[in-house]
Amino acid sequence: MDIDLTLTIIKEAFESVPDRGLPNDAILHLLELTLRRNDFQFAGRIFLQLCGTAMGKDYAPSLANIFLQPLTATPWRTTENSPGSTPASWMTYF
Repeated sequence: MDIDLTLTIIKEAFESVPDRGLPNDAILHLLELTLRRNDFQFAGRIFLQLCGTAMGKDYAPSLANIFLQPLTATPWRTTENSPGSTPASWMTYF
């Protein structure tokens, strides 16, 4: 998942369901920190993950669901062979 796109989608999700008691800016800032500064150790070496989120993060499944929500909310309006039609079925796999 592209980090900038992920943060944009999360911000839009917060805006679509406003909650005055939720510190949205702080949550977005902390999320960005954990996505961009995701270092880990493997075989005695330290690495920095540059793209996406580690599946070991507690929030990773929820983040993936929120990231995919805009895609599943508006299925394709056109297909290559039938402009204006929608898919016969839609499935996701995690």
